[in-house]
Amino acid sequence: MPSIKKKITLKVVKSLGTSTMVWDTAIIGFCVRRQKGNPSYAVKTRVNGVQRWITIGPHGVFTPDQARREAQLILADAKRGIDRGLQKKEAREGLTLSNAIERFIDSHAETQLKSSTQYQYAAALHNLVEPSLGGKLLKDISVKDVSRLHNNHADRPYLANRMIAALSSLFSKAANWGEIEKGSNPCEMVQRFPESKRERFLSETEIQSLGRTLNSAWPTSLDDTDSWSNLTRLPRPSPWAIAAIWLLLLTGARRNEVLTLKWEDFHSEQHAARLPDSKSGAKTLLFSSAAREVVRRIPRVKGNPYVIVGRKNGAHLVNLRKPWINICASAGLKDVRLHDLRHTYASYGAMAGLSGPYLMNLLGHSQAQTTERYLHLGSTPIHEANETISSVMMKLLDRSD
Repeated sequence: MPSIKKKITLKVVKSLGTSTMVWDTAIIGFCVRRQKGNPSYAVKTRVNGVQRWITIGPHGVFTPDQARREAQLILADAKRGIDRGLQKKEAREGLTLSNAIERFIDSHAETQLKSSTQYQYAAALHNLVEPSLGGKLLKDISVKDVSRLHNNHADRPYLANRMIAALSSLFSKAANWGEIEKGSNPCEMVQRFPESKRERFLSETEIQSLGRTLNSAWPTSLDDTDSWSNLTRLPRPSPWAIAAIWLLLLTGARRNEVLTLKWEDFHSEQHAARLPDSKSGAKTLLFSSAAREVVRRIPRVKGNPYVIVGRKNGAHLVNLRKPWINICASAGLKDVRLHDLRHTYASYGAMAGLSGPYLMNLLGHSQAQTTERYLHLGSTPIHEANETISSVMMKLLDRSD
């Protein structure tokens, strides 16, 4: 089709011959064309690297000026990442996975899921699922598509299974929206990878080595917030990260329970903290005398409600993995995860003679059998039980000096 460039006016449109296109010189991408019959207006855009050809409408329904204004709106949307062409396609054919992910995160995950689960789902869907399947219509995604995606991450079975769990939750929600038929969730037909459970806990020698590293990284100025803040800018673990690791080791808490701990959660004298959003529901986290001493040494930051402060104003520390990798390297610890500190707490409690029910309560497990696996190593009130474990830990840590 022959094309020319000139400003699109009523005169130009009326004189337009068959199989002719005119590109507007005022608005780049705006054009009018006549294939057969009445001329029609269109605009060519590019959104997120994808070229779109969007028909505005026929001449008569739109004047040249009206069509030009509509083209400006479409082009402005494209600059903001809004794909009008995709929206039209979805209106005709259905919802794409990319837009379903946004809708799922905005309307469901942020209001119905715990913050930790919300973060995991969003990361899995945006980083693992969307690059492969984001452009497909939800109703066209098959069991084969999901199985292929799952198998692509077979080297990391835990991650692959969590990804499928997030995607399955999205499909279930999409059925409630009416975007797909109920019972058509392709994830339900995908067999999950087996996940081996680890029984790793730190030996006495490893605890002593960890103690040496933590003590060397601990701030010398204990109550000066500015000193702590300045230390976060140095090429070493943040002092709040060090404090978090101390608390993980001395309380047996889960990582997010410590990272999201607020000063207001503490009971009087900091013997315990009420956690409203633990993995197993609301729970009380007990603090031994050693754990309370760690808390006492952490300065409060004005305007920040969290005990373990992050880099952003008013926020808690998010990434503890990188500091932990550096600490393990310094301490000479091999193949130790942060969660293994929780295993260590429970295992030394079992070796100290504490029974399953006490450990179950201290760890905050919702089911007793979860804690039973810590009793492969081998009654007091629950606070004394906590002090017993902490005392064992501190004896080893004190020998690290």
